Amino acid sequence: MDLPARYLDITPPGALLTQAVQRFQRRHGLAADGVVGAWTLAALHEPVAEQLARIQSNRARAGVLESRSALRQYVEVNIPAFELRFVQDGRFLFRSRVIVGDDKTPTPIFDDVIRYIDLDPTWYVPPSIVKQILDREQQEAGYLERAGFVLRTSERGRPRLLQRPGPENALGRFKFVFPNHHAVYLHDTAKRGLFGRVDRALSHGCVRGERPAELALALLAEQGWDAARLEQALATRRTRRIELTEPVPVFLDYRTVDLDADGRLLLLQDLYGLDNPARATAEMQSSVRRWSVRPGPADHREADRRVASNPAPASLD
Repeated sequence: MDLPARYLDITPPGALLTQAVQRFQRRHGLAADGVVGAWTLAALHEPVAEQLARIQSNRARAGVLESRSALRQYVEVNIPAFELRFVQDGRFLFRSRVIVGDDKTPTPIFDDVIRYIDLDPTWYVPPSIVKQILDREQQEAGYLERAGFVLRTSERGRPRLLQRPGPENALGRFKFVFPNHHAVYLHDTAKRGLFGRVDRALSHGCVRGERPAELALALLAEQGWDAARLEQALATRRTRRIELTEPVPVFLDYRTVDLDADGRLLLLQDLYGLDNPARATAEMQSSVRRWSVRPGPADHREADRRVASNPAPASLD
């Protein structure tokens, strides 16, 4: 008697092995190509004792997450997972891929409060990036003009390179600002193709989000904003700042052990080497110091005043 195909395992052994490798790669934040390359081989050879040590160190980091359960809504970014999550009433409203800092300019680990959103922002190029932009002008005459870069003189009489809003703007069309001494923030990007990469440690420290319009709508929903109103504001192509009537906490985390959307355990790459016990201890102590001196409302107003009067320091991409 011939059995229906659904009762038969007709998957070739080679395909089963490839699928198993792909599942392993996804759980380790690797490109799920089914090929056992150098990174996959290294992950396969990681001793169980080291995996358990990583889980233990991440449990220590996760201890700070318990206090978030009392928050009505917040944004969190897990740097090694390259992922942003918007949480409201204990539920993930959505998840989004992000780009984070590379190992030379890592995204700092701290918490703060998103206070406003800039639509079609101007990018004030930080000094550390100016040279590579000018070098490109040397290679491609006219690049500065095509990409919307202009030179301005600051209040202190110093030359400042900035990029006007437009299709080439490095910040894209959205900038989510939480004034901080690290000079980082969340923003959109004109380079949408980079979100297709598995390793997205590509920025100079800021976090670039794949779904900024959805994040903006989530943050502004209680202020009467919907998709139509946002599209209307963007259609003007004018820079606009939207204050949040209720600032929303944002957490930039570093967890190499995490859960995916289906609750499966993930063992991710240690991008910045913070799973090293000595560095992990230093990181936790530094984090505790940051949280213990978190600025109050008056301090935030002062930070806003400084950013408004001299925005260049808060423009590190």
